[in-house]
Amino acid sequence: MTFSEFGRRVASNACNGTDHGTAAPMFVFGPQVLPGIRGANPNMQDLDTNGNLQMQYDLRQVYASILDQLYGVERSTLQSILLKNFETIPIIRTSTTNVENSAVPQSDQLVCSPNPIANGQTLRVAFTLPASADVTLLLHDAAGRLQGSYHIGYMEAGPQHCTVSVPAHFTETLTCTLRAGAYTRCARVVVE
Repeated sequence: MTFSEFGRRVASNACNGTDHGTAAPMFVFGPQVLPGIRGANPNMQDLDTNGNLQMQYDLRQVYASILDQLYGVERSTLQSILLKNFETIPIIRTSTTNVENSAVPQSDQLVCSPNPIANGQTLRVAFTLPASADVTLLLHDAAGRLQGSYHIGYMEAGPQHCTVSVPAHFTETLTCTLRAGAYTRCARVVVE
């Protein structure tokens, strides 16, 4: 995610430049990001009382959306972090999790079971590889800290699964990330 700490005003200042303003574009990159543009082109005539462009999204909405959709942070935690309940916008591809051990993933899904899971228990991760590749699984906590890295090894294209142990000391939401060459998928796992 990248953004500027300030935008620009529409009108020129005395030096024929523009002063700092409030609204600016923001870019979010990555394999889990939904493609496309959120919001519309700014209306250069619709300015606030200080001559600033009207914001379409508060940057805290973007933070809340990423923390919710990618890391599974609970709404109450988001509100305490951001000091307000911000409406989320679709930014991250939906992760698929399932409580069934026999779950068969669709071609674009990562299925973790059981979910929720007790800490120290074995997690089954099912997926469909579009091409043969070397597979690694990563477990990150809600703050993005690595909690486990598992090199699974080379796997053939098609439906696959593997198992990993959830860290014994852990009791919150984890993000399970599958990396297989250029193919990356994520799913949230609730650890109780």
